[in-house]
Amino acid sequence: KSAIKAQGSSRLKSHVLIPKVSRLMSNVLSPVPDTMEQHIETIARGVCIRNGKVLLCLPKDRSYSYLPGGHIEFGETGREALVREMKEETGLDATAGELLGVVESSFVQKGERHCEINLIYAMEIESKAEVEVEQRNVQSLESWICFDWVDCDKLDTANLLPPEMKPYCHTGTTNLHCSTSTSDFD
Repeated sequence: KSAIKAQGSSRLKSHVLIPKVSRLMSNVLSPVPDTMEQHIETIARGVCIRNGKVLLCLPKDRSYSYLPGGHIEFGETGREALVREMKEETGLDATAGELLGVVESSFVQKGERHCEINLIYAMEIESKAEVEVEQRNVQSLESWICFDWVDCDKLDTANLLPPEMKPYCHTGTTNLHCSTSTSDFD
């Protein structure tokens, strides 16, 4: 009890009790082996549009694409995570703007179930050479991904995942929108 009073009761309780309740409920609803960790990934994604093109992130095999960004770490806001991820992945400074929407996604990748909540923000890439950023692909600092500018009108050919993110990739999209998707891919 003294630890609860010193730390603040709601903070300590949420870290101690909620994971236990969460695990119990998930096992009741969907039994899984104890060796499999279940969690919902919270991800910040950015929509950066320049000259009718949106910046997308792709695996090196270019089999699909997704909005750039990454996992929100404990203690970070979604905006902070997006700015950090862009710096880590590209070396470029970014600004995360308005929250455009939320997309829930559940999918199987390489035999493993993933569940995500994606916070989608308007994003600008800051650079001393704005023209340079617009005229070439943004370079990745990570070996397994690449970036590409794709015409907003040609997103079908980019295999954007989850597909519910497509409406956010058009100029002037500012309405808060929530959607859910479930898909399987390898």
